[in-house]
Amino acid sequence: MLLTAWLEHVPPGTPIIVAALSLAYLANVSSGVGYVVAAAAGHPGIAARAAIGTAFANLALTAMLAPIFGLWGVLVGTAVALTGGALVQVTMVHWRFELPARDYRDAVVPTLAICFALAAPIAVASYTADVHGRLPAACFVLVTSVAYIVLVMRWAARKGRLPIRVGRWLSGVPLLGSPLAAKRATNSPTGPAPPSPLAERAA
Repeated sequence: MLLTAWLEHVPPGTPIIVAALSLAYLANVSSGVGYVVAAAAGHPGIAARAAIGTAFANLALTAMLAPIFGLWGVLVGTAVALTGGALVQVTMVHWRFELPARDYRDAVVPTLAICFALAAPIAVASYTADVHGRLPAACFVLVTSVAYIVLVMRWAARKGRLPIRVGRWLSGVPLLGSPLAAKRATNSPTGPAPPSPLAERAA
């Protein structure tokens, strides 16, 4: 549906390519927290080494697979390199700060599960809806995107997965505000929050 709104005519194989690259970026997005922590703790080289390794892996895999599988070889090589590079970065951050692997699992898996659960009906509707033309497709994308964002943000607020300031701000926004999130935000100490184990290791 997004491609219909954007291009009107969708080239063959494009939906598969977009979906594969989107999945490949999941691990990359999940490594963002580790990147920020490492940079803030004075270790930006962790992310730099992972990025350089990802780039070389992407070039090598693409060079090997493209002559054999063509465009699909490029797609596979890119997806594997992006995913592998992100996971390597996560592993390096965990080694540096002596974090157990379960911390990453407990932070990422529940979020991915709820995101996939909420995205599944939207994906089904996108592929089954009889929508023609760029404007109707754009309206469909806008409505479903807003609904998805609202549902994800409400879940994150209820589970306490938002920063305190974000929770305070969302508590006053219709549809996005959560009484539980507001309660957690207002019950936060007035003084500086106690340092987390990760912050203590970084120091």
